[in-house]
Amino acid sequence: VGSDTELPLDYSTSILTFTQNPPQTYSGFTTFGTKWLTAFVKDNAGNVGRHDVTVTLTDVSPLTLTVIFSGTGKGSVNSNPTGIACTENLCSTTFPPSTSVSLSPTTPVGSYFSGWSGNCLVTNETCTLSMSADTNVTALFDALPPFRTYDSSFHYHQTILDAYNYSLEGVPVTIQALAVGLTDNFNLNRDQPVTFFGGFDNNFTINSDYTSLKGILTISKGSLIVDRLIVQ
Repeated sequence: VGSDTELPLDYSTSILTFTQNPPQTYSGFTTFGTKWLTAFVKDNAGNVGRHDVTVTLTDVSPLTLTVIFSGTGKGSVNSNPTGIACTENLCSTTFPPSTSVSLSPTTPVGSYFSGWSGNCLVTNETCTLSMSADTNVTALFDALPPFRTYDSSFHYHQTILDAYNYSLEGVPVTIQALAVGLTDNFNLNRDQPVTFFGGFDNNFTINSDYTSLKGILTISKGSLIVDRLIVQ
């Protein structure tokens, strides 16, 4: 016999008579947590024995993990343990409570992974979370902008001016550019050493082509080292 409170039952109304030894079940609990169980057993001579125990009921229903995709780029997400393996929009699966799940992104040529949003611990682009409730996380993939700079990690920029101004004045900056055509004037007006590598492929893997600038390139301050840039 069970009770949905932490108080013992009224024993005078809670006697079960066992005529054989099959398992007995009780399905009267309506909440989880610590409960009282009291069992009474009567033998053939009419002697009654009583045993009191407490049990903790835990919800073990599977919990749903949903991965949502966002951004202008493309990518895929896979989980460990397996269950999540998707490339667009959203996907979901269930895991037992307290399961530790790791989510890892993969990007194709032309896109890069921007980050996670949601309740997860991020290490080297991997999202790790513990399933304590139904959970949504968002994976952000963006199309590669034409420029990027590097300090301890890569930073992507839509314009060459944004890339140039990203670092503090006086701090050397390296700018990498895709093999694109630019129509603009570019004035280096800060006391800052700049190294420019142009002609990269769509994934910034190799620079075997050229970046072209149709405009005026002016070096007012600082210095400039250039590789694979055509000024027209």
